[in-house]
Amino acid sequence: MQVVLFPENNLMRIHQKIQYFNTSNQVMHSIYVHDWNHAFSDKNSNLGKRFIENYSKKFFFASDKNRGFTNIHSILVDDISVLWKRETQSIDQIEIQLNQPIQPRDSIELFFDYDIKIPNNRFTGYGFDKEHYQLRYWYLIPAVFENGWQLMSHLNQNDLYQNPTDYDVTIEVPPSYEIQSNLHVQPLQDGKFRLEGKGILNFELAIQPEIPYLDIQTDTKLISTNLNAIEISLDLKKDLLNRQLNFLNGYLGDFPQSKIMISQSDYENNPLYGFNQLPGFLRPFSDTFEWDLRMFQTLSKTYIDQSVVTHTRNNAWLREGLPHYLMLKYVEMNYPEQKLIGNISKIWGIKSYYLSKMRFNQRYLWAYQYVARQNHDQALIMSTDSLTNYNRTIANRFKTALSLKYLEDYLGNEPVKNATQAFYAEGLKPHSNSNVFQKALERETNHDLNWFFDTYIHSDHNLDFSIHKMELTTDSIQISIKGGLPKMPISLYGLDKKNIISKYWFVQSDSLHSIKVPNQSEKKWMLNYESYIPEINLKNNWENSKNKWFDKPLQIRFVMDAEDPYHSQIFLEPKFFYNYYDGITLANTIHNKTFFKKNYEFSLTPSFGFKSATLTGSYALKYNKYFENSKVNSMTAGFFGSYFHYKPELAYRTFTTFGQIFFKRNYLRSVQGKAINIFYTLVNKDRDALSTLPADSYKYGVFHANYIYSNPALINNFLFNADVELGNKFTKLYTEVKFRRMTDSNQQFEARLFAGVFLNNDTTSDYFSYAVNRPNDYLFRYGYFGRSESTGFFSQQFIMNEGGIKSNMPVSFANQWLTTLNTSIGLWKWFEIYNDVGLVKNRDRSVYFIHDKGIRFNFINNFLEVYFPLHSNNGWEIAGPHYEEKIRFVLTTNFKDIFGYLKRGRM
Repeated sequence: MQVVLFPENNLMRIHQKIQYFNTSNQVMHSIYVHDWNHAFSDKNSNLGKRFIENYSKKFFFASDKNRGFTNIHSILVDDISVLWKRETQSIDQIEIQLNQPIQPRDSIELFFDYDIKIPNNRFTGYGFDKEHYQLRYWYLIPAVFENGWQLMSHLNQNDLYQNPTDYDVTIEVPPSYEIQSNLHVQPLQDGKFRLEGKGILNFELAIQPEIPYLDIQTDTKLISTNLNAIEISLDLKKDLLNRQLNFLNGYLGDFPQSKIMISQSDYENNPLYGFNQLPGFLRPFSDTFEWDLRMFQTLSKTYIDQSVVTHTRNNAWLREGLPHYLMLKYVEMNYPEQKLIGNISKIWGIKSYYLSKMRFNQRYLWAYQYVARQNHDQALIMSTDSLTNYNRTIANRFKTALSLKYLEDYLGNEPVKNATQAFYAEGLKPHSNSNVFQKALERETNHDLNWFFDTYIHSDHNLDFSIHKMELTTDSIQISIKGGLPKMPISLYGLDKKNIISKYWFVQSDSLHSIKVPNQSEKKWMLNYESYIPEINLKNNWENSKNKWFDKPLQIRFVMDAEDPYHSQIFLEPKFFYNYYDGITLANTIHNKTFFKKNYEFSLTPSFGFKSATLTGSYALKYNKYFENSKVNSMTAGFFGSYFHYKPELAYRTFTTFGQIFFKRNYLRSVQGKAINIFYTLVNKDRDALSTLPADSYKYGVFHANYIYSNPALINNFLFNADVELGNKFTKLYTEVKFRRMTDSNQQFEARLFAGVFLNNDTTSDYFSYAVNRPNDYLFRYGYFGRSESTGFFSQQFIMNEGGIKSNMPVSFANQWLTTLNTSIGLWKWFEIYNDVGLVKNRDRSVYFIHDKGIRFNFINNFLEVYFPLHSNNGWEIAGPHYEEKIRFVLTTNFKDIFGYLKRGRM
């Protein structure tokens, strides 16, 4: 390959020769090559669509100068021009039509003449950044033929399946530039370099005016790295690298190359998730520990990625999870006492928390439980491009690490170690897969492992073992155990405090299995005590040998903690919030919520409003139930209530019982959601002596049922609501359809249609009527700061609901029917023009047409917006008096909603 870099426009001119061998037993009439660089040429490529799925706009709205492409001038086969074409649905795949077919065991020479435009590295971590180039998958790479062509689109997973290749590359760069690579680099003259390597899987290249790579010659390998964010001495780095390489050599085997390149980009695409991602001044770990683990994380993955030739998406569970198992073992061997939160665990006031007592390796189970508790677990065997981002990058890899540790605990260390060595050794040959690991493990043991390879890795079943019943006699104990999969082994521990007195393995024969073990004066019996089996709940895993009043003693902590399987936990969480009538309100929520969802959750929030000088508060109790093998993902039922003020010295009390059904998504990467919600709310308000509202506006009950379908995609956002409300004197039906689209120029178009009708309405006021401008919120569900204000700043708060009109209309309510259309069009960034139209129908009155238009500053959609009305039924609003009182604003202070918005695309 001959390459010339033109840094002024980030172009490369490439002349490439490929000698292609037909190693199959089939005659080939065409050949496919991957051109992943061309995936950056079109925002509608599979790569572009994946970015949008992940809620990343940076590629969709990128300028052409930051995108990449490949411009092919010619393709020759044995010096004869051939026809070629890009795949219609996958522009980063090229089919080359051969003039003469390739016979089995024969070879041909392909010649390519092409230019590439290097993309900006902000999209994937690889590309250009000013004058710096970190490149991966930048040239044409033949596809693998294994039971057909294994074609893969670039999906920002750094996982192209390719065969080991011998490279001979000449690169010409400006004289001031230097080159680093996982190939051997030989400087020539006049800015030219020669790069060579044999049996290379992933050819990486760094080009910069000053290469920040450090070459460290260990006892066995040359390590070239720019992973230098944490500074420790060169001698210490060398010692740590020798330890890491010796460990990997012992568990896998010798790395086939004499040089290993470890880049910062490689690490950032596979980071060490945890508290070490805090800012430097908050990092709870020593520099040595963090550098050691960052390097080991990247080195172990590179060790496998550059050696194991296996499909990188299908059947990739072992290939992707093995580095994390090795990390678990490495920490177990070298840092056995390391705590999950490091030195923070020693701080007074924190060291008593269960989180501070958790070992570093408990992060594997913790990270897995986070997603499993939401019923979003996916099978280990599932193709990586079908996994959610969180499962692909964290949960499934951690689950694999735990699963291998589980096998090790059951079978012993040597069988698993020997099987991983066999997998690695076989992986150096083309077309390997995880079946090699299975066969090697089965050779090492007499245990039946079909439960693991035929059931466990194919299942997304949430494991939850529990001790169902225990009968104690003088010399034995009969224990009945529930949970697990058929034929699945489970460990049972007999404990005296934290000391292990006895340990038994048994294989389940049924969903309820009974085991009889000797009684050796154990004080406690526990399943999966060392937490090597990935299960979602540990609290029901143990029982005391003797019945106690408090099997799980009560533990009270501030704010929140990790779930402690040995205690019943209650948390005291100070909060503050504000409304106009109670003022700044200090509260203390008493609850049982840990970091993960629980089946039963309660909260009691007494609060004190400094302005009202009264005690207020809220409470809630709910039960969550999750379903497997069902169209329903989860159901929630419970009640909640509140007591606050709706006017000065006038309080309201609410009590709501509810039930919710959340349906499963068609597939977990989809953001579409469907739900049915049912509420019955009782409201009791203090009577306002100055108001003319009838008595039924102060004490009432309302039944509300709702169906919602949402597809909150980044470019095309769609929402549909259908609702029914039944009160003592009215029945309402209404629907809302909302559509938002981001245009190609990063501008937004939004349209919302609302239509509501009363089937019957015997009320004598507009308290329950449809609101044109500002809903009455008689169910007290909107986040109004001053819900009863008709003048002043708080009256200008806007919540998009019902009519959604921003200006104060001559007709403010509809007691018969209402329909409105709200639209806005983006002109520049967050600057938009809005336009609303609608029809209002009241009893004994003709239909009234309403309209308004103005300027919308949409800083964060639904969270922070400001509306400046220009014209409406009132005429030119901007020309009228007291214009500042007509400005409307949207402000959300609910941190739960804000957090949900920020994490979109990461799950």
